[in-house]
Amino acid sequence: VWEANRGSPVKENATLTFGEDGNLVLAEADGRVVWQTNTANKGAVGIKILENGNMVIYDSSGKFVWQSFDSPTDTLLVGQSLKLNGRTKLVSRLSPSVNINGPYSLVMEAKKLVLYYTTNKTPKPIAYYEYEFFTKITQLQSMTFQAVEDSDTTWGLHMEGVDSGSKFNVSTFLSRPKHNATLSFIRLESDGNIRVWSYSTLATSTA
Repeated sequence: VWEANRGSPVKENATLTFGEDGNLVLAEADGRVVWQTNTANKGAVGIKILENGNMVIYDSSGKFVWQSFDSPTDTLLVGQSLKLNGRTKLVSRLSPSVNINGPYSLVMEAKKLVLYYTTNKTPKPIAYYEYEFFTKITQLQSMTFQAVEDSDTTWGLHMEGVDSGSKFNVSTFLSRPKHNATLSFIRLESDGNIRVWSYSTLATSTA
C-alpha cells in the first residue's frame, strides 16, 4: 500500500536505519544512500506504524515530522489524501509484477478528478476519464478517502473533497461494504482502473 524508492530496489545486505539525528535512511551495502526522509535535526525521537497504516516519524510532543501518508504511490488508505500543496496524484505500476511507474495517473485538479494515460508516443497526458462534482467548486484543496459508518450493518466508502471557496465539502460515493470498512484502500491498478478493496475481520477461510 506504500513504497519508498519505487523502481529502484536495493540489493542484498542493504540497510534501513533510523539514526540518532532522527533521519530514516535506506542505503546500499556500500553505504550509498538511495532514499531518506530528510528529518535529520528536526527533533524526531521515534518511528512507528499507526493502525491506519500510516508510518510516522514523531517528535517528543508526538507531532509528526514526517509521514508516509504525504507521499502516496498508487494507493490511498482510509484517511489519506491527495493535496493541492503536496502530492496531487497517484501513479500506477507498469504491471502487477513490474514495480516501476506505469502509464496511468489519477490527478486532483482544481475542480475535478482526472485519469490520464501517458506513453513515450504520447508525451502529453491523455485524459480518458473525468469526474466533476455536481456542486460548484472554486478550488479543491484536498481529496481524502474516507470510511463512514452508515448503520449497524453497513459502512460507506467515499472520496471527500475540501473546497477553498465553499462552506461545504464535496463527496463522491464509492461503495457500501456490509462490515467495518476501516481496513480498506483505493488503488489505481496497472490496467488503468481504479478499484476499492476492503478487508473484513469476520472473514474466514471458508467464507
